[in-house]
Amino acid sequence: MERTLTCRTCGREIIGVNNDYQQTWICSDCYRIKDPTEALGCERGTKIIFKYPENGTEYDQERANKHLVKDKYYTVHLITIGSWSSTIELEEFPGIKFNSVHFERSTKGNRRYRIHIEEAALAE
Repeated sequence: MERTLTCRTCGREIIGVNNDYQQTWICSDCYRIKDPTEALGCERGTKIIFKYPENGTEYDQERANKHLVKDKYYTVHLITIGSWSSTIELEEFPGIKFNSVHFERSTKGNRRYRIHIEEAALAE
């Protein structure tokens, strides 16, 4: 079940993230400043890349390699943050949970990322 989370930094509502580990999290805009490629800093609709098929357990690797193509872009539907493992459900594969360690956040094609870069350039 999805709970409504708000960013502990800016207060914005976070969309498409469940956090079983702690009550607060950081939105994709604020997380990107901390680490621009971390997949756990994504929200629903963010593009990620299946970059690390060798990461995770053998089971994680088999599931990911069965469905995904290395270096291909996918769209986040839901991220579930756990205490020692986190999963990502993709819009392209509803209901299948992949270990987050397989992915990297894309800086291309993400509307929020482009807006943030444009705002930063105006501030300089």
